[in-house]
Amino acid sequence: MITLDLAEELDQILSGVPDVGGIHVHKVNKVSFEILGDRLEKDGNGKWLGGYEFQVYSRGTEYLKTGGYTKLYHQTMLRIKNSQHKQKLRRKQINAIRREPYLIAWGIIATILVVILAISK
Repeated sequence: MITLDLAEELDQILSGVPDVGGIHVHKVNKVSFEILGDRLEKDGNGKWLGGYEFQVYSRGTEYLKTGGYTKLYHQTMLRIKNSQHKQKLRRKQINAIRREPYLIAWGIIATILVVILAISK
């Protein structure tokens, strides 16, 4: 799973090179070089050369133009939030279905009592 810190670091690496790709020297703030390099290689956007140097492919610069890793992070968080809301909705619907027979029974009893009271007057 991608974190916001990782996404920001990856986008900084990708934004540090010209449109055709190339070598970029980047001092990492919060994430290790290995993690950044592994993610770039996994996605085919670049690789870690060692030290502070990253090689960014032209595909990586194109990826940044479409929103980059930060956009991916926000989409992932939105997807997770939506699935959590769907699970909450399902639980509420199940609970409502479980209460329904009791409400029907209570409605029948109340109706019978009202009819009995109306007849007795």
